[in-house]
Amino acid sequence: MYPKETPLFRDLMPYAGRLVEENRWIKMAEILPWYELDVIYRRYFDDRKVSVEKKCRLITGLMVGQMILDIIDREIVSFFHENPYFQYNGYDGWVSSI
Repeated sequence: MYPKETPLFRDLMPYAGRLVEENRWIKMAEILPWYELDVIYRRYFDDRKVSVEKKCRLITGLMVGQMILDIIDREIVSFFHENPYFQYNGYDGWVSSI
């Protein structure tokens, strides 16, 4: 490939910066109770300890997507990297790695 072009591609917003709102992952993100899930998720972490804690929205989105697609852990992470619609469940923008 052309490694010098990769950073340029990363800076471009996929899909002209807009996602189609009828997509199943966008709809799922709108109906999940993110705040309530975050409250439950944070119970498992100690605020006094410094640890690497991933966002609740990311972890929950990956787990729900994994159940819907019925795929293994590595596959859901690959799916996350490849699909900006699915990333909507975990991040506000496009990311190439978690």
